[in-house]
Amino acid sequence: MKLTYEHAHILHADHDEAVRFYREILGARVVDSRERKGAPQTKLMIGGGMLIVRGVRPGEDPAPPGRTPRMGVDHIGFYVGEGELEAARAILLERGVPIVEEDDMPHLKYLYFQGPDGVVIELMETKGPLPASPQEQDEES
Repeated sequence: MKLTYEHAHILHADHDEAVRFYREILGARVVDSRERKGAPQTKLMIGGGMLIVRGVRPGEDPAPPGRTPRMGVDHIGFYVGEGELEAARAILLERGVPIVEEDDMPHLKYLYFQGPDGVVIELMETKGPLPASPQEQDEES
């Protein structure tokens, strides 16, 4: 079976604030926004993939966000360009975005930061060429 990654679907208490965050902090681009089953839902393109952000639907009672590490989806990760991690870190701090963890390892530097509703996002800067894309890795295996 050949699979193609399509999206991550993220539920947020304040849909509009979450969309604003992903647009302003990560440069996401809105490709569709509508109401579905009584709640707003927005498709965002970001880093070559799609995030679908939606609000709480009538009658839903979602569980509160957890801490990391956690079972299920732990975080969402993105590579940044060479020399861009420190600038991204400065922007996050300037905007009051909490940085959860950061490290400088032999092959890359990274930081995790807190997004809306406890979503943890990772930014990584490699110290060499980027690894093969997930699609290329699938084709090689």
